[in-house]
Amino acid sequence: MTFALTGVKPTVIGNNGASIGVWGSQEASAATGAANDAKTLKKSFVVAFDTYPNQNELDHSIWPGGGGPVRQYLAHGYPNQPSAYTTFGIPFIGSRVALDFPADAITKVPNNLADNAWHAFNVSWQRDADNGGGTLTYQFSTGGNLGLISKNIHWSNADVTRIFGTSKLYMGFTGSTGLNTEANVVSFRSIPGIVSASGEVELYKNNQVVTANTGLQSNDRVNYQYDLHAMSDGKQSWPISGTLTAVLSKASGISYLNTNGTRLTLGQTMPITATVGNTTVTLTAQLTALDTLTVTGIPQFPQGRDVKLSFTIPGQVDAMEPGIPPQQVKAQTGTVYGDNAQLIFETATADKLLSYQLIAPNKEVTQPEVPDGDLTLDSVPSFSFKKADGTNLSVADIFNQRYPGVANLMTDRSQWLLQQNTAQLKSIIVTDARNQSPGWNLSVEMGPFINKVTQQPLEQHPDDAGTAMIQMIMRNNVTTNTQLSYRIRDIHQVVPVTSAPPATKTGQNSVNISAAAAGIAIKRLPHIMAGTYTAQLTWMLATTPTG
Repeated sequence: MTFALTGVKPTVIGNNGASIGVWGSQEASAATGAANDAKTLKKSFVVAFDTYPNQNELDHSIWPGGGGPVRQYLAHGYPNQPSAYTTFGIPFIGSRVALDFPADAITKVPNNLADNAWHAFNVSWQRDADNGGGTLTYQFSTGGNLGLISKNIHWSNADVTRIFGTSKLYMGFTGSTGLNTEANVVSFRSIPGIVSASGEVELYKNNQVVTANTGLQSNDRVNYQYDLHAMSDGKQSWPISGTLTAVLSKASGISYLNTNGTRLTLGQTMPITATVGNTTVTLTAQLTALDTLTVTGIPQFPQGRDVKLSFTIPGQVDAMEPGIPPQQVKAQTGTVYGDNAQLIFETATADKLLSYQLIAPNKEVTQPEVPDGDLTLDSVPSFSFKKADGTNLSVADIFNQRYPGVANLMTDRSQWLLQQNTAQLKSIIVTDARNQSPGWNLSVEMGPFINKVTQQPLEQHPDDAGTAMIQMIMRNNVTTNTQLSYRIRDIHQVVPVTSAPPATKTGQNSVNISAAAAGIAIKRLPHIMAGTYTAQLTWMLATTPTG
């Protein structure tokens, strides 16, 4: 697809396939023929988002050697100018045209742009101070390692006349397909000129802006702050008649609060006090859907005036089930519209969304009742990971696939970073002093690995990432040196460790469990943040009282 500016209103449908609706025909044999093709977009400038490599046709000059596995690119050019094309020969076919971009006009993109995700595209025009021309800037978020593509194109007044023939342009998008297709969707955040306005939103907790690193807990009080700013350089009042309506998206895990402090329920309305300069107006808010708050009665912003309107909506974090993993949230914001313009409330972040973490309370552990006789866990176990020399693991030890004494990483991921020399898990001593014991069970669960500084969890993982493996030796007066191996996920999954059968005499079920080795297996994670991570192990001893 393309973004296009043109000095003349198109009257024909452009060429299909590789031409993307703007370029000359791929069948042309000369640059002038392609530029002057009846279906070429006349007097135009375009930014092309090309997601398919037509290597033996228009993309021949871009991918002459085949290119990489994705072979997609962004480029800008002038479809109606012969300089946009070059020729090449194909055996037995003859001369063909190919696109000819200057080096600074093309960016090859290594990741797939057709990835079923939104990509922000911003275009701006800034006149020179002497009005002798201006600079068009476009920016595109690739969503991959390449990050943000940013290009500046300067045109003098003479350039504008040569390219477009006029200073008032048509703006639009084109697209086309050949045998291969994809879905392209465009949604406007804002279009300048008709209405000059902006909308901002922030989420606050304790008068501090909530960011991606902020943890929100059950029943925390928060406030949404919305600001609408209309500038005096707009060409029309907003709206031309009537009032504005805001459709706000309820952020995940947060409910709106009514004026009496209770959660707003579906269909309920409440008044909102907004400030406009030194005056106040009353708006009406209604929860029109479970995830939508509609605010009506926003007054008109008159043309030629600089006006700011602000209002606050209180909220409260919903109660969360104890023990569930922390959840990173990116929340949509909402829009405000009238009869001649609509804009999106934006945050100050790069993606314009609200970001925060939902942190559930810790899961409560119920201590077992001690029955007749004494069933005790005599020492509290500790759990730590060290290298053989006693020092902490580094990021390099994990991601470079090595640790002291081992040149190459073992194929079996369960053996990664396994401690062979020193036991890091203290002994667990269970002494059953009952004369006749019905037996008992010992189990363990591990909570998520949490960064000690940021309090963020280790990346959500589909398989073995964050899984701990413990190897232990169990000794008792019935069986000695029984080796046990356990894999424990950091998702509060309860794992049985050992059990003692019924016993007829005192001390028969006394057990000492000590670590022969302890290690952690971590899959390579693309977004892990360097730092120290800890996870809590909870040991549970369950027994059946005698009698």
